[in-house]
Amino acid sequence: MFTFLICLCLFYTYAPNPIMGSYAATSMLLLLISSWLAYSFFASQERVQEQITILRLGSAKKYYAGVLCSVFLLTALLALCSILYPIVFDKFDEPATWEHVTVGFVAHLSLAILGIAIAALFNSRLVMKMSYAIGGILAMLAISFSQGKLVDILPPGIQWMTWVLPPAFPTMDMLMNYEEYSVLGRIGVLVLPFPYSTGLLAICWQWMKRKDL
Repeated sequence: MFTFLICLCLFYTYAPNPIMGSYAATSMLLLLISSWLAYSFFASQERVQEQITILRLGSAKKYYAGVLCSVFLLTALLALCSILYPIVFDKFDEPATWEHVTVGFVAHLSLAILGIAIAALFNSRLVMKMSYAIGGILAMLAISFSQGKLVDILPPGIQWMTWVLPPAFPTMDMLMNYEEYSVLGRIGVLVLPFPYSTGLLAICWQWMKRKDL
């Protein structure tokens, strides 16, 4: 959390900055931080202590839902800081409107949730070796960042395959080229990470049930 806040302050050392371009950069940073926080939360308790907590709660669903909610609330707070900090300290090259604030906040929140879902898929209960888990998370994040490049280099017949990748690049591209997107295009890009993240969390839960975790 403090790492993110320090990076945020350093990013806005030089001003003024374009509004949406700045939000694109900080939303990508939040994606990285949220995945790291989620993995850390899942790995914070030893297996025995986790089982004791689950017994006290009476349900594994309650335990893992609590972990996810805790990370979500923390990343939502970081998203709010990302939006308000440059406005309060006058770091933009023009006054921010409610449209900028709303779109920026939803973009940060959607990518934070995506980061949480990616980390959940590689949590320490499913991937026991930390090196494999961190490698898997970093690989998925790298692929999500490079989705646009993959579209350029893949043959037209298989470019559709990039749509199964984590949708981080479309959000970044929309913020960087905000005026080039229609209203419906902006809404579609902002909404996309939410069902994608829900699908990842559903897959994660099914795998955990199969492993009897």
